[in-house]
Amino acid sequence: PQAVAIQRALTLPNPKYCEAIKQGRAVWNIPKTLELFQWHGDRLVIPRGFDPASIGVVADEVTDQRHTHSVLIDSAIEPRGYQERAIRLATNAGGGVIVAPTGAGKTTMGIELAARLGERCLILVKSKDLAEQWRGAIKRFTGLDCGLIGGGKWIEGDQFTVATVQTLIKHNTSLDYGLVIVDECHNTPAEQAYTVIGRQAAKYRFGLSAT
Repeated sequence: PQAVAIQRALTLPNPKYCEAIKQGRAVWNIPKTLELFQWHGDRLVIPRGFDPASIGVVADEVTDQRHTHSVLIDSAIEPRGYQERAIRLATNAGGGVIVAPTGAGKTTMGIELAARLGERCLILVKSKDLAEQWRGAIKRFTGLDCGLIGGGKWIEGDQFTVATVQTLIKHNTSLDYGLVIVDECHNTPAEQAYTVIGRQAAKYRFGLSAT
């Protein structure tokens, strides 16, 4: 009964099916519903962020397979008032998108977030130029050398690594990080980024966006 209730809650109408019906198009190859769960043997795998208790189900056993990797990061950043509020909200939430206009200091907020969570951090970017900007900022505010995955290099840092999505999409692997930050997530190639992020088992995930 518990599994049935969870599956029912995670079975949603497929928007593509509904749209096809409205437009009078054929729906024979479109699933009527989306099932946001999988069975692996006798284990029911559900999305991160879904709490069975939210639908009144007390699960017999829940295994959290998200990774943490504790590290010490000393930061010289002194956040502005709005940055401090965003960092605190993000820390409490454990995941989400931090939206701030250009020039608001999203990079410094990301670095400070990693320092406060104390988690080894993987930063996903869309270009080598952005990767170098992050590496420079990390060196300036923490004194740490940041690893780089991209441009023909695969060097992982002890605390921070910046990686291009275009490189990681070629490697079907989960890296050992407790925090993933997606820079300029509104501009990141959606399908590639979704695939890369989905492979990472980090406990904390954040996007940074100007829109």
